[in-house]
Amino acid sequence: MSRAAALLLVALGCGTAPPQSIGECARLTDIAERETCRYTFLLPTVADGRLDAETLDAGLLEIGDDTSRDLVLLRLAIAAPKEASALCERVRTTGAQEKCRQVLGRPHLGTERRAPRPPPTASPQ
Repeated sequence: MSRAAALLLVALGCGTAPPQSIGECARLTDIAERETCRYTFLLPTVADGRLDAETLDAGLLEIGDDTSRDLVLLRLAIAAPKEASALCERVRTTGAQEKCRQVLGRPHLGTERRAPRPPPTASPQ
């Protein structure tokens, strides 16, 4: 789902214009919609196999609650496992630190999937 489509769905759920910045996500009354809004705004910061740390950190500053901030970071770490280490360095709460250890403990999530191997052939006798 594109960012625009997700924001439209969020806006329809609250009956107002969609948030135009991550800071405006705070006005959403539904907690799940608020967190999804924040995640949607920050997801492009880990897109294309790179971390846009400057934009990420600016967006994180707009989230006043540490728990919400860490939730977004965890969701981003799961969505972009190659960037999980850099994302997990930014978490503040004990619970998020534990979840980050779980994400970081699964390094295979950040690797490219191998092409399937052809079945072995019988050697001539």
